[in-house]
Amino acid sequence: MALIPPVQPMLAEARSELPPERALPGGLAFEQKPDGYRTLLFAGPGHAHLQSRNGADLSGAFPEIAAAGRASRGSGLWR
Repeated sequence: MALIPPVQPMLAEARSELPPERALPGGLAFEQKPDGYRTLLFAGPGHAHLQSRNGADLSGAFPEIAAAGRASRGSGLWR
């Protein structure tokens, strides 16, 4: 399956406590979200695109992350 930006990311939800280990179905993961940026990285050999939750391109704002994405050995599903 190829993912083509923009993709709507999941948004953070406020919780009073984290769920216990293996509490979410299908192997879903959770994480705490401190204040900061929520982005999606589309990457593969030679290309990278950082997308904000609103669809803006953040690649120029985070050049180190974009460079790491371009250097990755990703699946190459993004075109």
